[in-house]
Amino acid sequence: MDRLSDLLRLRVLVANRAAPDRVLGAIGDVVRDVEGADGPFLETIRDSLMACREHVLAGRFEDGLREIQLIHNLPVSAAEVDAWDESHFFQVELLSYMEDERDVKRIRRVVGLVGRGLELA
Repeated sequence: MDRLSDLLRLRVLVANRAAPDRVLGAIGDVVRDVEGADGPFLETIRDSLMACREHVLAGRFEDGLREIQLIHNLPVSAAEVDAWDESHFFQVELLSYMEDERDVKRIRRVVGLVGRGLELA
C-alpha cells in the first residue's frame, strides 16, 4: 500500500479500538512507508507513531488517535513541502493537539520536533 492509505487505515483502526496487534501492524506499515523519505518532519512523524503505539498498548486509544491526527497531513518528502497547508496545520491540527494533550512534557517535545522540522523545510 502507499503511505496515505496506510495512514488512513491506521487512523480507522485506532478510532475503532481495533486489537492492538492489528494497530501495531499498521504502525509498522506506516513506518516502512516513510523509511528513506527526505521530508523535514520525519522525526515528528516517527515520534508520534511511537507515542501512538505506547498509548494503544496502554489502552488509551483516544490519545493514540490524537497523535495520528497531528501527523496525518505533514509532508513526508521535500517535494510535498510546497503543497503543504502550513496555516491549517498550525491553526487546526497543532492547536487541537495542544488543547487536548494534558502532558506538558509531550507538548514541549512535539513543539520542539515541529520547530526542528520547520528549520529544515
